[in-house]
Formats: sequence, C-alpha cells, structure tokens
Amino acid sequence: MSNSNILQKSELLVDRWRFSDRARTLQSSIIREILKDSSKPNVINFAGGLPAPELFPIEDIRSACMRVLDKYGPDSLQYSLTTGVQLLKKFIAKRI
Repeated sequence: MSNSNILQKSELLVDRWRFSDRARTLQSSIIREILKDSSKPNVINFAGGLPAPELFPIEDIRSACMRVLDKYGPDSLQYSLTTGVQLLKKFIAKRI
C-alpha cells in the first residue's frame, strides 16, 4: 500500500470522529520519524543522537538509584516544583 493510500485511508477514519481542526491536520514530528528509522536493524542513525545501549552504565545507574531510594525513600519519587528539586540543583551546581 502506498503512502498516499495509507493517508487517504487514515483521513477517512479521522472523518468518522469529531476531532478539532488542529487534530485533523496534525503532522508527524520529524524527530519521531528520525527515531523510527533508528530502530530499524542494521541502521546507524547519527541524526537521532541515540547512544549505543551497550555503553549505558547500568550497574552504576542501579546503584545510584538504590542509594537515592535508601536515603530519601518515597520522597525521591514524588513530583516537585517545575523549577526543580533544590537539593539536586545545589548538588549539580557544586559538582560543576
């Protein structure tokens, strides 16, 4: 099925529902398209800025998460102000 046929079919489905004009004309994000290509086998996509998963320091991250949970408990998982967690901001500023 060609892209134009898919588009026509999706337009028919959208017309069945009562969507706003904005929702009816919503376009896919270029970032979404870049990331979609990045998930294809044997593709190395330098545009997406995705690090190689095998380089993630999983054990270090796990250890850091456990230390934070042990020290701060449920508070470490709670929502905060949009300006950020003051204690974390001070820690980062001191570290930099």
